[in-house]
Amino acid sequence: MRGNDLDNRPTPRYYVMAEVVFERRESTETLTEGRWRKREVERTVVTWIPDLSAMSELWRFSERAGVRLELVFVGELVLDAPELWRLLEEGSACPFNDWHCFEGIDKVASLLPYRPDLLGVIDVPSRCMVFGGRGMTVGSLRI
Repeated sequence: MRGNDLDNRPTPRYYVMAEVVFERRESTETLTEGRWRKREVERTVVTWIPDLSAMSELWRFSERAGVRLELVFVGELVLDAPELWRLLEEGSACPFNDWHCFEGIDKVASLLPYRPDLLGVIDVPSRCMVFGGRGMTVGSLRI
């Protein structure tokens, strides 16, 4: 409801790619394997940490523009999506209303012509041009 007017128009929304919100941190662990022949094995551990400054910008943008923000998980983040979403909800400032998982970036780009309420996709600068005129970065969210 906007201006005391009830209507059935869908709320304008933006998709926000998960790479904008989460920072990738890599660390190496050394494990000892084997029962009799002990050997050390190094493996890389990837953790995803929420970027609070990006979430603050997104929160202000959604509040000022009156739009919904929906988080999109693509690629390697799809497997961790429920856990990462729970991490955001437990935090105090989650600007997102919903979350979606897609197989790839091409699937998200192919949906744009068929969703008139989807105003744009906020993504990392190296990948935002996949979405054409609807691609945006966090730096271009000035109102």
